[in-house]
Amino acid sequence: MNPGARLLLRIAIAGAAAGAACDATPRASAQEAEPAPAEPAEPEPEPDQPVEAEEAQEPEEAQVQAQRARRGSAAAACFLLADDMTDLLTADVFDLCRGAPTPAGPVQCYMAAEDRLGLTTTQNVQLCQCAESTEPVDCWEAVDEQTTLIDAQIEQLCVPRISQGLLPSCRPLGYPEDGATGGT
Repeated sequence: MNPGARLLLRIAIAGAAAGAACDATPRASAQEAEPAPAEPAEPEPEPDQPVEAEEAQEPEEAQVQAQRARRGSAAAACFLLADDMTDLLTADVFDLCRGAPTPAGPVQCYMAAEDRLGLTTTQNVQLCQCAESTEPVDCWEAVDEQTTLIDAQIEQLCVPRISQGLLPSCRPLGYPEDGATGGT
């Protein structure tokens, strides 16, 4: 299997591990396909009926827990993918994937940085922490080619953790820490 196909396969596996819908079965032709049973639609409230706040939104604590679960799954899938697809040491894989917003984003970014930039492994890991795509690499290339800025200045512009003011866990400053609750 070629490296590109292998990467796509690993990304699909990681996406499935993170709870993303991933259907690896071959699709039937239009003639063979059976129509899926229609799921009953929930009745929409009448325009003049108020929607209760409890039904419209999850409680804040539940939203925080759901976001933690999604990030935890993405970080674990990222770790497995990076461990398989890169030559990074375990500690570097952990740093790359801690708090990852997506299973494949930091890994794709790291691999692109390794291929396209002349940075050290540590710089590539730092560049790609919290990345959702290869955008930090694209940013670095553009700024490096079009300006006379030094690496430390380019980091301020292109590294998601720095430019977006994120914690090492890829959460914004002020995000409730694990175990903290919104109640009193």
